[in-house]
Amino acid sequence: GSRVSEGAPLITLAPLEAQAAATDAEASVAQLEARLAIEPGVAFSIDGVPEVAAARATRDLAEAEFARIRSLLDQKVVSQAEFDQRRAQVEATSNQYRAARNAAQQQYRMLEGAKARLAVARQALADTVVRAPFAGLVVERKVSVGDFVTRGTKVATVVKVAPLRVELTV
Repeated sequence: GSRVSEGAPLITLAPLEAQAAATDAEASVAQLEARLAIEPGVAFSIDGVPEVAAARATRDLAEAEFARIRSLLDQKVVSQAEFDQRRAQVEATSNQYRAARNAAQQQYRMLEGAKARLAVARQALADTVVRAPFAGLVVERKVSVGDFVTRGTKVATVVKVAPLRVELTV
């Protein structure tokens, strides 16, 4: 017999599990955003990821040193062994830079997945409150406090009273 307005809560399910899932998903998103150095409101740039920036700087330094060694080799100031060592260092740092970019891309994809899981967890948390679909009267309560309910369980019957329709046989 209780009057309810549209959207009024009819029952509240225990939100503990849904709240824990939402908190876990929020933490995952925050962790990945911190790892990728993503600032709120700023577009993601792979070159802004600290590991990528460090690998790029190391590669650039190795390339600059290799260019100097190459000119010194032409002048016969350094040995062929040192030249070969610097060339190998350039290749290694280039590979490290590519690996850092790949790792950052993977982490960004993980972040997208974590954001999707967060959206699902938030929706599950919102779904712990069953609301009246329209204004009316609760004519029957089908569950009591402490009852175990699953998806699809009918919890109450709400009747729309405005406009009220009556069918009579004369």
